[in-house]
Amino acid sequence: MVEALLAPINLVIAALGVGFLLPLIARHSEGSARALFWLTQIYLLLISGIWLLRLMGGAPAVEIITAGIQPPFAINLRFGLFEAFVVTAVNLSALLGGWYLIEYFRGRASAMSVYLILAMGISGMVMTRDLFNLFIFIEITALATYGMLALDKRPAS
Repeated sequence: MVEALLAPINLVIAALGVGFLLPLIARHSEGSARALFWLTQIYLLLISGIWLLRLMGGAPAVEIITAGIQPPFAINLRFGLFEAFVVTAVNLSALLGGWYLIEYFRGRASAMSVYLILAMGISGMVMTRDLFNLFIFIEITALATYGMLALDKRPAS
């Protein structure tokens, strides 16, 4: 059970799932939404950090095939030492960036949601193994970036 919670595919699943749930949860409790955002950020960093340590210790790289079918009809992700290092750096940067933006996020569950999806898109770009899904993750990252810009009400945005 614990192994399933630490599977690298959860980097995508948790960020997307929580990203879409945050605005709904914030309607009932802003504090719960903020807590869930921070727990998710820590969870993503924990997954990538644990895998980085495992892979540095000599564990083999993980090939993730979604939908139970072989590529090119499914998303193919790889989580090796290089990917673990970069994704850990991305998630650490996202956690520290979220801490920096803590006042910006107050009362803005949509900003927290878009921020999680932005970090997930960058992680997906690192882990993907084909050009089509690379394009999809780039689009997810671009849309999340546009969303972050649109949330700011200044004329420059």
